[in-house]
Amino acid sequence: MKNIALTLVYLFCAVTLQSQASTKLADIVDNVRPSVVQIAIRRSIDPNRPFAGLPQPYNNLFTNSPIFILGTGMFVNSNGDVVTALHVADGYIDKNGQQIPGARQILDELSKSGIESEIVIGVSLPNVESTRINIAAGTSYYSADIATIDASHDLALIRPRLNPFTHMRPIFGGPDAVDIPKQAVSYVTFSVARPKDAEEIFACGFPLSQHGLVTTLGYIASAWNSRVLLRAEAAGFNYPTEMYIIDLRINPGNSGGPVFKTSDHSVIGTAVESFGNLGIVVPAKFITAFLTSSNIPWTDADFQTTPQKSLGK
Repeated sequence: MKNIALTLVYLFCAVTLQSQASTKLADIVDNVRPSVVQIAIRRSIDPNRPFAGLPQPYNNLFTNSPIFILGTGMFVNSNGDVVTALHVADGYIDKNGQQIPGARQILDELSKSGIESEIVIGVSLPNVESTRINIAAGTSYYSADIATIDASHDLALIRPRLNPFTHMRPIFGGPDAVDIPKQAVSYVTFSVARPKDAEEIFACGFPLSQHGLVTTLGYIASAWNSRVLLRAEAAGFNYPTEMYIIDLRINPGNSGGPVFKTSDHSVIGTAVESFGNLGIVVPAKFITAFLTSSNIPWTDADFQTTPQKSLGK
């Protein structure tokens, strides 16, 4: 009887701790959600010009929407600058000679067909549910341009033409609306220190063209690895670069998105590739070096009290 009682106590404690951990992660995701954005192409809609005739793999991109989500990015400062993967912004030709399209290639193909299009970043609106209104997977889009790149680490900086931090838009209006504040936006905090093997992490992004933010939980499989990145190799950088391998699948659309530590929700790097059920992350130290060389402000875990870190140190 005593053993049964101890077993029941153990199970109760385990379930309680798991519930607390899940609640904590849910709260963390709500906090970081405004810093994670879609990288997408928006095309014009012309009823007199049917969308057809584009070669593969472009012709089926916009079947149900004028928006096609290419990947994920993250705000790195209150200027609205976004870091993503270079292969999201500018695709490449792989070893088999196949074109892996990015934003630039899609814009070019649409232009050849006389279809106007642009790069946009999509800022997800907070999910809201009440007796009068449900808002899920709502997004505000901002026209953007590729500002600068680091091909050796598969990184690109996307800059919106209007800063979402200063040009926030109401998310709902009308006589039946609940009292919802304007969307909030925030930027990530980087952790440039090497994480520990088996440290718990999570990724937020928009895999497989999902318009709603998708969160997956996993672990650092190995923080001590190097690999030749596919996009870097296509650009002529044929040497291995340091990276983290994560036990967390990276699907198409996750590319360029942040990978967070659950302990302090700082960003350890950006997801760029997958192999099997594992993922590859470009470490945050390469992202911050890229931003430093481009004179772009950013923050890291050691400077959380500083709104924007000066890069001239």
